[in-house]
Amino acid sequence: LVDQESAMVPNDLVYTEAKFRFLKGDVPYILSYLLVHNKEAFDYVVCQQAINYWLSADAAQGLCWIMRSGGVFVFNTFNEKPSETPQVKQYVHEGHSFVETAWCIGNIVHHVQIRDGMTPHYTMFYWIPPEQYRRILEPYFVVEEKRNERSSLYTCTKK
Repeated sequence: LVDQESAMVPNDLVYTEAKFRFLKGDVPYILSYLLVHNKEAFDYVVCQQAINYWLSADAAQGLCWIMRSGGVFVFNTFNEKPSETPQVKQYVHEGHSFVETAWCIGNIVHHVQIRDGMTPHYTMFYWIPPEQYRRILEPYFVVEEKRNERSSLYTCTKK
């Protein structure tokens, strides 16, 4: 498990019988670290809603190098570029009120999420169009995309 924030990693996952490790840092740094220090190749790599922070051609190659042949990399993301005009979404989830605002400046998505009882969270990440995912990943993986409205689930099997 890789994350810059320890609080984002559920404790119950780290200490299960499955082989989970938690490495704190950004993904490109951790990929470099694993290329040098990891003794075993990974069978599965999963990225939940964070691919747009770190994917590049170099990162895809590094990911390929740390995975077993036939290994599977799965991630989800959005498949439509956000508007240049800030869009506001308001909803209730698990008894909490949320407000989200997102907009795009060039190829950078700006996102603000507000939840009752918590401080606002602001982040920026890259807009990566679906055809760019393929250009980056297909040299190393067989890429399958499943769309569900504005979201995509990618299953990438190492060649």
